[in-house]
Amino acid sequence: MDKSHHAAYRVTDRDFFDVRLALTLEEKLASRKQIKSVEAQRNDKRRFLFDAEDIIGHQRDDFIGKIEGKLQQRVGTAVLFKLRWNLTH
Repeated sequence: MDKSHHAAYRVTDRDFFDVRLALTLEEKLASRKQIKSVEAQRNDKRRFLFDAEDIIGHQRDDFIGKIEGKLQQRVGTAVLFKLRWNLTH
């Protein structure tokens, strides 16, 4: 998310100051509704971002687990050949 997009959802102290200076009750109500709407959009975007980060983290962990499984050495024993000999005099 670029900064200009992020800035659209930022509620500043100036926004709250503008609400206090509004001349009519209707203007104050409209300003507060707008601020609440922008804050809700911001919170939704944050939730979406955090959910996406969680999904990516789980996928990364699964991927690392699969790679570790493929890299593990398997140790075992098997008879390859037998030698027998006799010493005679």
